[in-house]
Amino acid sequence: MELKQRFLREVAGGQDNMWKAGQALGLERGETESLALELAGEGLVEIVSLSGKLRLTPEGQKQVGQPGPEVGGLELAEVLERIRQELPLGLGGQELGDVEVDLNCLELQLKRSKPLKPVVSACIKALRHALETSGEPRALELARALVEAGS
Repeated sequence: MELKQRFLREVAGGQDNMWKAGQALGLERGETESLALELAGEGLVEIVSLSGKLRLTPEGQKQVGQPGPEVGGLELAEVLERIRQELPLGLGGQELGDVEVDLNCLELQLKRSKPLKPVVSACIKALRHALETSGEPRALELARALVEAGS
C-alpha cells in the first residue's frame, strides 16, 4: 500500500496527530512533516493546529472510506455483523481471537446508552489494522466500510 494511503488510513483510524501517525508508520519527523504538507496541498488533510493535529477533508475521507458496492452505506452494527459472518478472512490464531474480542467490545459499546468514543475508536482502529494486514481483498473492503461507518 502506498505511503500516502497508509498515512491517510492512520488519520482516518483515529490518529489525528501527524507526529503520532508518522511514528506509527516508522517515519522520521522530517518525512512526516513533508508527507502531511503534501497531503494538505493535495486537499486530502487539513492541518488544524501548530502541534500537528490533522483532519481529513471530504476528499481525504473519500480516499480511505470508499467501500465496495456490497458494503457501502452500512451502519456500524451491520458492518460488524458482516465481518463476523465472513470470518476468518485470512486471519488465524491470536489475530482471529483478538478480532473476535474487538467485535464483542464494539457490539457491547453500541448497546450502551452513551457509547464511549475512545473505546469505540480504539476497537475500530484495531479491527481495521487486523483486516488490512490479512491480505484478503474482502477484508480490505470491510476495513474501508468499518472506517466509513465508524466516522
